[in-house]
This record gives sequence, C-alpha cells and structure tokens, in this order.
Amino acid sequence: MRSNGLKIFVIYGNVVHNFITLNEIVESLSSEDYQITVQHGFSNLDLSSGNCHLFDFCDKDKFIELINDSHFVLTHAGIGSISAILNHNKMPFVVVRDHSKNEHVNNHQREFINFYSQDGIFIEVKSANDFIKYLSSSNTIPLPARKYITDLNLIRSDLFSYIDNLIHGRP
Repeated sequence: MRSNGLKIFVIYGNVVHNFITLNEIVESLSSEDYQITVQHGFSNLDLSSGNCHLFDFCDKDKFIELINDSHFVLTHAGIGSISAILNHNKMPFVVVRDHSKNEHVNNHQREFINFYSQDGIFIEVKSANDFIKYLSSSNTIPLPARKYITDLNLIRSDLFSYIDNLIHGRP
C-alpha cells in the first residue's frame, strides 16, 4: 500500500442503499497518495487501487481504533458515526445520503445536517474537491466545537429553571 502517511477512514454505515455520492469521492481519493480504510457496509464499491483497504463491517473496538488512528474521518451523516467521531475529538467530514439519488429512504440526513450546520461540529463534504482542499497541509482543521451533538447546556438551563420553579411553587 503506497502512502504519503496521511490516513483517511471512510464510513458508509449500514444502510442497504448504494451510496453513489460517497463512492465518487472515494474513487477520486483512491487515485491519490493517501492510506484509505473504507467501511463500505452494503454499498457496491469496486476499487483496484492499492492504497485502499476495504471491509464491510467491524466491531465497536475496531471502529474506534480506526477513528483514533486516522488523520481524517469521512462519514455518512449518521448520528451514531458523527457522535463516535466527536467523542474522540476529531472533526467529522460528512457526506449526506441523497434521497433523490436513491441513497436513502428519505432526506432525514439532509435535515439533520441543515439543523446543525452552524454548530461547528462537522464539515459537510459535497465532492472530492471539497474534501481534498482540507487534506493539504496548508489548511488547519478546526477541532469540533464540542464532543457531542446536542448542546446540553441549553437542556441543563431549562432543567434547573424547571426544578427551581417546582421548589418555589411557581408554575
């Protein structure tokens, strides 16, 4: 496996629909000088490049090991994958499964990404060029704004207010 030392872990998830958008990005990356590990799930991915290691699924420990060992993690917009990446203080690079391309049963991934797009917890990737610009050593990748998806401070504030009102007999 040839490599410039830059490790990329690509996560397709476990949806049975083919992920055309991510396939195109991975195919473009596979011709470059990166060490790429791809969890392709049920997607059809045919790469002849020697710098890609492909597998369908793995256990949680291996999944976390691959996240930790990678310089970049490119993932579908699944909450579980994004959460795992954030929990290990890495910036998720997220590709949305597009319902119009039959990559998913609906557009809930797009809705999720749109809702959290300003929170600084991921970077959306729409093409190989989008992602490749971050692979340059001249670009600094920000750390995620937090290690979880939901801003728990808002929930905590509401909960404290609710408890305070209960204690003091206010509605």
